[in-house]
This record gives sequence, structure tokens and C-alpha cells, in this order.
Amino acid sequence: MFGFELKDFLTFDKLLSSRLIRVLYLFGIIAGGLAAIGGLFSAFGKLRYNVTSGAGGVVVVLVLTIVGLMAWRLVCEAMILAFAIYDRLGEINENTRKS
Repeated sequence: MFGFELKDFLTFDKLLSSRLIRVLYLFGIIAGGLAAIGGLFSAFGKLRYNVTSGAGGVVVVLVLTIVGLMAWRLVCEAMILAFAIYDRLGEINENTRKS
């Protein structure tokens, strides 16, 4: 499925970083979700003492969560794209050596 063999692990002809980035992306999503839940609990706790501060905190947490998760997605996609370009350049190099 992945086309990855032991010799690929011992040499650096194929990179496995793009697969690892997908795993790190999931960990980032989970961490961002947990941080958002913690921030929401904190903001809801402030609602008891100051309504405007608590409501503002809820809005800030929601906006930062959305922006942060989108930024994390873009960073991971950029890293995967860099590795895909590297793979394609390797294929081009192999094809030009054959002719």
C-alpha cells in the first residue's frame, strides 16, 4: 500500500516524514481540541463574576480555536507538499537518467 521496504528505511531514497506529519496533525487536532475545551471552561467560569469578560472569553476561545486549527492544517499541508515535491523531483531525476 505504501510501497515502503526495509531498504528504503536504511537509505534516504524515500522519506517517511510525510506519513509522520499526518500522525502529528492528528495529535495537533487533539491538543487544540483539549485546549479549546479548557479555555471554554475557564471562560464559562468567568461568567459568574463578570458577564462581559466571560462572554468575550468565549468568543476569543472560539475564534482562536478556529484560526489555530486552520493554521495547523496549513502548516501540515505545506510540509506534506514539500515532501511531495521532493518525491516528484526524485522521479524526474530517475526518468532523465534512463534516457
